[in-house]
Amino acid sequence: MDMLNHSPTTTVRVGLLSSSDSQGQGRIGISGDKDVEEGQECYNNYGGRTNLQLLYGFGFCVKGNVHDEVRCVHGRIPGCTLIDCIAIQVPVKLGAAVPTAAKKKLLQHCSVVVDATRALKRSPPYIPPELLATLRVLVMDDSLVNKLLGEQSSVPDSAPAKRTKSVADILFKPIVPTPEHPDCELDALEALAGFLVQKLSALSSLARTLVDGAETPFGVDSRRIAQIYVGSQLEVVSAAIESIREKSEQFQAQFGELLDKYADDSEAQE
Repeated sequence: MDMLNHSPTTTVRVGLLSSSDSQGQGRIGISGDKDVEEGQECYNNYGGRTNLQLLYGFGFCVKGNVHDEVRCVHGRIPGCTLIDCIAIQVPVKLGAAVPTAAKKKLLQHCSVVVDATRALKRSPPYIPPELLATLRVLVMDDSLVNKLLGEQSSVPDSAPAKRTKSVADILFKPIVPTPEHPDCELDALEALAGFLVQKLSALSSLARTLVDGAETPFGVDSRRIAQIYVGSQLEVVSAAIESIREKSEQFQAQFGELLDKYADDSEAQE
């Protein structure tokens, strides 16, 4: 099997052709879903692996890898490298940089861990729902967090599944604007977009150092692999940023009148 290169678009079957030959040795074979003309290369499929997994396991990357992802996590990560993980930390102006015990408890009600690593994908839904739920809570005003926790306290301990479903129904959907908390959803999207734009800028800068002819410590093969890896990361982050833009536009189209009304009421009170 090691003789065949990887192709993510190839479907293969591997099986035992016979239990043993004349010398008592078993044989296995591989077949694909397409005819292969004489002189063409036969491929294997190493499975749905990200480029990071392919790089660590086999020493290469795939351009346009549909399984590629960009990992992200809330907080600062010691030793976090540019191409390894995005360290997301909500700005103080949007919410506590360090989540309060109440915010952690609210997320725990729907089985979401604040510091868990999430992965942005190349295909829908692009942004994991757990990451959006985390950001919604992190940017929430403490009064809203306490209000939601108070509502959950009315659910008996004997019905944890009901509590989980109730919180998930709120946090895994856009937060509907209220007079007291009109901007929670847009603040969460803004926070994530800000970090992704920074990541995009850093990756773009790295990509420029990898163009052919630029001075780098890489050899030709290593440069080509790095170009593919960084290029794929750029595509994943770009898709996530576009998804955020669409979510923001959809939210404002749905709740625009409410947002305008609450903004006018706020100005009148001032």
